[in-house]
Amino acid sequence: MKKLSFVFLSLLFIANAFGQDINYARKTIDKLCSPKYNGRGYVNGGDAKASVFIYKELKKLKGFTVQYQPFAIAVNTFPNKMEVTANGKELEAGTDYIVAPECPTAKGKHKLLWVNYNVLQSQHTYDSFVLANKNTTPVFVVLDTLPQLSKEERERLKDLQSGKQSFVAGLAQLTNGKLTWSVGSVQDAIPQLTIKADKFPRTAQEIEIKIDAVFIERYKTQNVIGFIKGTKQPDSIIALTAHYDHLGRMGKKTYFPGANDNASGTAMLLDMAKHYSKNPPEYSILFIAFAAEEAGLIGSNYYVNADPIYPLDKMKFLINMDLMATGEKGIMAVNGLVFEEEYKTLLKINDDKKYLSTVQARGKAANSDHYWFAEKGVHCFFFYLMGDFPSYHDPGDKAEIVPLTKYEETFRLINDFINHL
Repeated sequence: MKKLSFVFLSLLFIANAFGQDINYARKTIDKLCSPKYNGRGYVNGGDAKASVFIYKELKKLKGFTVQYQPFAIAVNTFPNKMEVTANGKELEAGTDYIVAPECPTAKGKHKLLWVNYNVLQSQHTYDSFVLANKNTTPVFVVLDTLPQLSKEERERLKDLQSGKQSFVAGLAQLTNGKLTWSVGSVQDAIPQLTIKADKFPRTAQEIEIKIDAVFIERYKTQNVIGFIKGTKQPDSIIALTAHYDHLGRMGKKTYFPGANDNASGTAMLLDMAKHYSKNPPEYSILFIAFAAEEAGLIGSNYYVNADPIYPLDKMKFLINMDLMATGEKGIMAVNGLVFEEEYKTLLKINDDKKYLSTVQARGKAANSDHYWFAEKGVHCFFFYLMGDFPSYHDPGDKAEIVPLTKYEETFRLINDFINHL
């Protein structure tokens, strides 16, 4: 019994010393994905509520200096009505259709003009189509499911989308693929929808839309920054980052929780902060929760190019964490092919400890907040976990389906990598 007790206490000590707390991570993801946070976007102060939560969590920690970094963005929002009805049947936003992120306010009933892909195939067929319809009452053009378009075909489609053609009151594009939304920073001239082909009756002759869009030229948002001073080399900084924002709302009924993207990375960031508050690091560690990543990496761009509160030339390495929910298929290190020595270190740690099935590498990519730092010469990796997760940029990315399959192993891998820098 004494031996068993000793083993149990030893394991408990090791777990506590390592510091990862999967229960804390789950609670954080649950909170950030709840309706109160409105998808952490730009409707009902969703991003602001999330930033306050992160600030308070960091403020609780021993040895931390915490601050906001405010800035402004241009953003198109959908806070109110979002109704699309075809032949009297209302479609469900986010599931049956999405509006273009740049969609303007649009209301009314419109006759449908069903158009085959063939009208885009040549300039002659496109010009003939425009000529035949240019004097008609404005209609909602429905483009049937499209194949992969050539450059020229995309240009003709853009002409239809531009609002230059007076007979086009709006545009609906049918798809057999997945609906994936994003954030708009401008407003288009006409409404555009992408609709699941099996949700839109082929017999439909009329569409009714009620879309309230609010464009905000200077929406105030903020990064959240925490800092813990190193015990031995305080002037050398390791930065840990994750974006906390997501897509927000598409009308009053639909919001995008953003559990994997990126409540999971935010949870990892805060969990790491807890760990280092209890285990003071030799290097100083900077924690940045970025806003406006989904709007075009704007929060990180602002930090790097407008207000680097903690200087870039002091950064020994930066680790950006996004999509941390899975991991059964390993981890990807973006910039692993750029910073080869650090990647070799990462590989060796994983080979020795067997944390994850594989550690893969990519080259340079502008796909998350590490990008602007790399452009300024900061050595950095962007980590995302690989695995089977059903949702991305859609309303199904919910906290309750997040498995955190390799969360603890990933935490340990990152922690070990930091210790080897």
